[in-house]
Formats: sequence, structure tokens, C-alpha cells
Amino acid sequence: MKTYTHSMEPGQRSHVFGLVTGDHDAALGFYSGADVPGEAVHYHEESDEIYLPVRGRGAIWVAGKIYPLQPGVVRRVEKGTPHRLLSLNMSFACYSIQVPSLGDKVELETPLPLQDLLRRHNLE
Repeated sequence: MKTYTHSMEPGQRSHVFGLVTGDHDAALGFYSGADVPGEAVHYHEESDEIYLPVRGRGAIWVAGKIYPLQPGVVRRVEKGTPHRLLSLNMSFACYSIQVPSLGDKVELETPLPLQDLLRRHNLE
């Protein structure tokens, strides 16, 4: 198993663990202590992504709509769909699972500044 760790922005930590399962690969990511603004808008060419929040409050922007994330809520984003994970407080922590591919992330330009996006969806 390969392990990849990278920082997203000051104050943000994400850990991505590459998992190999036969002819396919998968990734398990853990995002914690994330600070606003969150990650860039992006999509995955080959993989769906599943978000499993475990602590705090977050949200996910998916193709122009915002969905709340909190413990007990699971969100799936299909491959090719633009999305962005957002932390709404410093205690937010979330797992993400990507299957079948690791490293197929394509970043896009952010459609709106984060504060405008949160205000529009009453998440400030």
C-alpha cells in the first residue's frame, strides 16, 4: 500500500492512502481541521467519490448545489461531476473513498467566492 500526504491550504490537512485491490485501485482520504476556503472545484475522470463525515459541520458543492455534511450523512459524487468539499468549522473531519482510480483529479476554476457561495445557501 502506498501512502500520499499533502497539504491543501494553510491550516488544512489531508491524508490520502492508496489502496490496491487486485486489478483496481482505490483511495481512502481523511480531511481534518480544514480551514476555509476548502479544496478547489474539481472532478474525477474515472472515479466516483463517497464522502463520510465523522465530526463537525461541512458541506459539499456539487454541480451548482450545496449539500450539508455532518456525521450520519453520506454523499456520493459520480465521476465527471464538478464538486468541492467545504469545511464550516475547524472541528470538521471527513473520510472520502474513491473507486476505482487514484490521481484522476482535474481542478476547475471556482464559480463563486466561498463567502458568496455560503451566503447564497444560508451556511454562514
